[in-house]
Amino acid sequence: MECVLVLVLFLCLCVHCSALNVSTVNVTGYKQAGSYLNSSVYVVDLPSDSGYVHPPMLVHLTGSRHDMGYAYGYLLSSEIKESYQYMLSWILRKLTFLQPELEAILDYHWNHHLSKSVPPVYQAELAGLAEGASKNGCSLCAQYITRAYVLANLPSDGKDIVKLLSGQYNSSTLGGPHVLPLLARRLSGFMCSMLGVWGSRTQGGKLFSSRNLDWKKDTGINKHKMVLVTVPDDGGLPSASLGFVLIYGPLAGLSESGLTVTEANLEENWESLDGFPWVLRLRFIMEYATDMTSARKLWESTNNTVGFNHMISSGKDATDYINNGGHSIVALVMETMYGYTAYFHDNDPRESDALYTPQDGALPVHIGYPLHEALWRTNHGYDPVIRAHFQWSQSPSTWSNTRYMDIYNALQYYANKKMGPLEVINITAIAGDKGHSHAYQCQDNNNGTNILSSVFQPQDKTMYVAWERSSGVNWRPAACSKYINFNLTNWFNPKPPMNLVTN
Repeated sequence: MECVLVLVLFLCLCVHCSALNVSTVNVTGYKQAGSYLNSSVYVVDLPSDSGYVHPPMLVHLTGSRHDMGYAYGYLLSSEIKESYQYMLSWILRKLTFLQPELEAILDYHWNHHLSKSVPPVYQAELAGLAEGASKNGCSLCAQYITRAYVLANLPSDGKDIVKLLSGQYNSSTLGGPHVLPLLARRLSGFMCSMLGVWGSRTQGGKLFSSRNLDWKKDTGINKHKMVLVTVPDDGGLPSASLGFVLIYGPLAGLSESGLTVTEANLEENWESLDGFPWVLRLRFIMEYATDMTSARKLWESTNNTVGFNHMISSGKDATDYINNGGHSIVALVMETMYGYTAYFHDNDPRESDALYTPQDGALPVHIGYPLHEALWRTNHGYDPVIRAHFQWSQSPSTWSNTRYMDIYNALQYYANKKMGPLEVINITAIAGDKGHSHAYQCQDNNNGTNILSSVFQPQDKTMYVAWERSSGVNWRPAACSKYINFNLTNWFNPKPPMNLVTN
């Protein structure tokens, strides 16, 4: 019966597998909007029909750690402050009297927990950011950034948020009984996805990787979206971080050496904030690893916090994979929780062997369908230990499993076609949360929570990025926006490519 149901699902979905009609748009130039020392902020020029009311920025930072942070704070203080106010207004709504309580909790967890695992290089950047922003009139901008790190590092279950935040501070000193339930309501239910494909599945055997950020839509932070390119002068590798000004680091990213990094929630009951905040951890991997071997060693040398799925993939190893007959590890999924990481390659037997046993006594059913030269995750795991500590349902009918199968079915649809950028963008866009039952619907769709969608082609130092757009009834998911084609080849240098800069 299970096989019949899966076959019916596959046939039904594949009628629509290529029907999302994704499209891309090329950057036409970069307008310099400000500079400090050797760092600059640029507004990305796009064609008039791009659909973006507020075009993204490209922020190019170079120099010492202190100077890069200083330039970020100095040049973007007003954007940081405005984004923070948007976020706070969205969380608190009419309960603004809770702001001091909220900020006290976030500051406590940064100062006493998350910051303890941040390497000196990023501490120096944050110190520089505080100085630069203060110089331009925002004395609290660095705290706005670190508070955002804490919010980004929270689990995605309301009860879990309350348990984690209340368990690691003195509530009689800081308060919290009013704001913690509010955070539980506002910040629960995050859903993301990630994908890597390579080898015989793709044109030229190249690696493509992708990431959807399904968070909370229409908060206002999208006004200040950006690509952040950092080129440190201390030996750290250049990298590009995707996201928003309030998050100083990658929500997804691509390094000069061809590593890509992603994240998705994984609700586990082994959790702590005594670890490396994942936004900075992903940048750490991009700056100090050059391939999958060094990336795994760095990962193993640092600490997890709460449950997340992460994926690292390597363009260098994808090239080696083609040249050495398929013996290189091109991508890894890390299913994580505090004190534990499970590593997955493509076609992993733990995934194919995973069974779900219904509570009504029905026979167990398969929930994992791994493939060769493809690796993907949504918001559940397949390692037995991870599954034993997973706090949400693992039923095939969950939203996480539905989106996992959306990716699987799309990959099967393209099984006899070499995939290029548009095909991978299409799969990525299908998986982006556009509302239940709307995987293949973009026309006039303002459902869902997809606020960032990206596809990387690391061997060409190219990426395709879409952000949520408009607001209110006109809001549209990122996966329904045009994907902007960025070629980063010339941006991974201390000096920006002035031939691309317009007046």
